[in-house]
Amino acid sequence: MTKELQKAFSRLRKVSPKLNAATDEVTEIVNLVEQFLNKECSIGLSVKVFIDANDIDEEYCECTYLAYRRVDGKFRLAVVTTKESDSDENPDAVIKEEIEITPWVSATREWKLKSFNKLPSLLTLLAEEAEKINEATNDTAQTVKEIIKSL
Repeated sequence: MTKELQKAFSRLRKVSPKLNAATDEVTEIVNLVEQFLNKECSIGLSVKVFIDANDIDEEYCECTYLAYRRVDGKFRLAVVTTKESDSDENPDAVIKEEIEITPWVSATREWKLKSFNKLPSLLTLLAEEAEKINEATNDTAQTVKEIIKSL
């Protein structure tokens, strides 16, 4: 038992500086991404990607997402936890209740590192959503202009 404990301490001593450095690097990258999205792009759209789920009981699960959304009045990357329920009668019926919305920079190290792996997917989804909304807006504007001209 003593040798196992000594090995555990040794391993923790070895890995903790690496984990700290990785967290610092990830935080710097996320800050740059937020700055890009907010200052350069002023994108202002909400999207989220799934990270993880844990069963609460037979009916509900707790799901965690990486999101880009409004938090405390400004758009930020965030870790969002929801309570969801799948209905056997209607598989499309999912009840969602937001339990917690944490700005990414305030999330625990565990969630920062788990969610960071989803950042490329989130950015891809955000770009796709922006393109889709832009196209729909342009189409609607053209239609309305044509209707107004015909009046």
